[in-house]
Amino acid sequence: MKIKSLLTMMFVLCACAACNDDKNEETPLNQVVAGKYDGYTKAVAQYFPAGQYADKQSITLTPNDNGTVNIAYTSESFGEFSISNATVELKNDAYLVKGDGKTTMGMNGGTPKEYDCTFEGTISKDKKTSALEFNVPAVMNGLTVTFTQGEAPAAVMAAGSYKGYTKAVAQYFPNGQYAADQTIKVTANEDGTVNVTYTSTSFGEFTINNATVKSENNAYTINGEGKSVMGMEGKEPKEYACTLKGTIDAAKAPPTFEISVPAVMNGLTITFATGDVPENE
Repeated sequence: MKIKSLLTMMFVLCACAACNDDKNEETPLNQVVAGKYDGYTKAVAQYFPAGQYADKQSITLTPNDNGTVNIAYTSESFGEFSISNATVELKNDAYLVKGDGKTTMGMNGGTPKEYDCTFEGTISKDKKTSALEFNVPAVMNGLTVTFTQGEAPAAVMAAGSYKGYTKAVAQYFPNGQYAADQTIKVTANEDGTVNVTYTSTSFGEFTINNATVKSENNAYTINGEGKSVMGMEGKEPKEYACTLKGTIDAAKAPPTFEISVPAVMNGLTITFATGDVPENE
């Protein structure tokens, strides 16, 4: 009986030791975070404080034998970013990645030049969310490129200032009146909607707040209702209800907008397109 009990205890001890060995062989953190992350970026600098967004971006983390990772990111706008031997640690239930490296970019079409950059970011334990940031102090008084995992919000991707021409059609001018050098501005709101503004020398001011934005078929569609303020035939300006619909493709070229004002001239429609007024118009 004593021998039998002793054998049982030895078996239990061996099993516990095996469990401890399994725990000691946990996957290294740099291998855990390694992989390709897909998402979008927001670049902020002195010349564009509101930020420039880019969707369909990817960052790759490659593990090294020394427990660090190499980070690679290529931006069509800001060049190539390379961080070697970035450290990885588990902090506040997320992976913290930090390092220094280089970025190569050509400013204003010039010859590409190398700049120092720093990197810091967090990756959730399930690797489904991440926020990664590159900082380049010597570029534009400080350039920051922030990468966020996931699909870019439609509102921020549709936002921008669009220049082109308009064609206004109404009962009194069915063939249309054209205007060159026009600008429509789309501003993103925190709730995922956008505000759209347009000022016409002929037809006044148009404001559409909280218009909805949807991402469909590699394009962004905007729909909303708002107000236009115009003075007809030299009279005191008056407010009229208007509607707007627009389409902006993922490359933002070419966007189209249509503003309708039913109560003006039995229905006024202003169509915006990029480029110049067609010849012979």
